[in-house]
Amino acid sequence: MKFGKEFALQTVPEWREAYMNYNYLKTLLEQILIFRQRQPPESQANRPNLSRSLKRKVSLFRAFSGLRNASLRKHKEDEVIVVNAMQQADEEQGGEGGPSYQTIFLRSSEEGGDLELVFFKRLDNEFNKVIHFYKTKVQEVVKQADELSNQMDALIALRIRVNNPIIEVAHDSDEHKMASLEVLDRVKINATVDTPMSTVRSVFNNLNLDLNYNKHELKDAQGKLKQAFLELYEKLRYLKNYAYLNQMAFSKIMKKYDKITSRNVSDAYLQMVEESYLSQSDEVGYMRKYLF
Repeated sequence: MKFGKEFALQTVPEWREAYMNYNYLKTLLEQILIFRQRQPPESQANRPNLSRSLKRKVSLFRAFSGLRNASLRKHKEDEVIVVNAMQQADEEQGGEGGPSYQTIFLRSSEEGGDLELVFFKRLDNEFNKVIHFYKTKVQEVVKQADELSNQMDALIALRIRVNNPIIEVAHDSDEHKMASLEVLDRVKINATVDTPMSTVRSVFNNLNLDLNYNKHELKDAQGKLKQAFLELYEKLRYLKNYAYLNQMAFSKIMKKYDKITSRNVSDAYLQMVEESYLSQSDEVGYMRKYLF
């Protein structure tokens, strides 16, 4: 199965618009390929290296500049793109934004360079879209995890009340202090459209507030909270898969670009992908390991 079809099959339907638009980028590459195929053979042969014989003759008269800088100089001559991470205004002002990535295409003056310029501009738009969506969703699950932790404290307090209804603990004792049931009034699970979460607060609100709790109510609360944790874990699995699929998609599309244009730029772009929040963030993996 081709990657494009496999990519589409593994996406979360509700998040489909947030994934990298692989098919559209592939269409842009096909336009580049068609343009190059229509060029005369001489033009295609000379595009990468202009004239090897001319370079050889010029090199005979070039001053010796040392050994250490030779590879660096050649790298600069062969450089096709420069990828920059631009700070967004909201982050500079203390918000929760992040870097916006921009690729500078250095060969736009070549024949067909305008098509490649369009490709890299759309590529950057897709990558920035993916980064923004992923970071937003990670922040959401972090918040939900904190809320579930509060509800877990409330459940422990409820369990103590049910199993030890006559226990008394001094208010100034930090060592044996029970979790306060007052936390129940502040706890609420955010229900999302993409992965609906069962709300535990409704169960707690139905409990008898005069401390005459029973084991049936406790069991009901435990079941609801367990379901909420399972659904949080499922969302974390979606996020891990989202990050992996998009990283794979950017790798595939850049290798296609290299093959069509006979350039070697995928490593430079994919290094930026590897160093981005999409690859380096460890919140999702940590929470999955912590939950189970």
